[in-house]
Amino acid sequence: TLFAELAATRGVVLHEDATDQLSALDVPGSGRIVVVVGPEGGISPEELDVLAAAARLGAIDLFATLPQESRIALSRTAQEHIFSAGEGIVRQGDRGNSLYIVLGGRVRVVLEPSGQEVAVTEAGGFFGEMSLLTGEPRTATVRAIGDVRVLEITADRFREVALERPGLIEHVSSVVVERREELADARATAA
Repeated sequence: TLFAELAATRGVVLHEDATDQLSALDVPGSGRIVVVVGPEGGISPEELDVLAAAARLGAIDLFATLPQESRIALSRTAQEHIFSAGEGIVRQGDRGNSLYIVLGGRVRVVLEPSGQEVAVTEAGGFFGEMSLLTGEPRTATVRAIGDVRVLEITADRFREVALERPGLIEHVSSVVVERREELADARATAA
């Protein structure tokens, strides 16, 4: 059916069940959620998008330990964006209040004004964590390499989830420390 095709393009598997209830189940290790739909159908395309985003979050190390309910709640407020090759996603020096997760494609992290590459982040990676945690301006510019899909999570929503899972902040903080060192090395090399 068209609905099943729509689900498949979003990384979600539909399964017909004899009950009138809708339930979503993780498929361990796959990053997928199986949606069990009763005979009435009962799931909107918007809800399917939320479940697909939650499944993608489950496949990313940073969010893999979150319970399904938390990933679904987070996905309800996250926004998916698509960027074309060379398009800027965040700009060094701008105020930042969100974290971005690369869902598809790759992004290049560069220092301005030299344009020196600091890193390339692929699907499953994330950026924007430094500004999210510290409130400081963005420390680098991030541009799309080819077409890129990202999921944007606001600082307020991230904090809510982090309160449920203190280990999440510890993990992101350790990444911040590593990336600050990489930035310092890149700046030293550029000078």
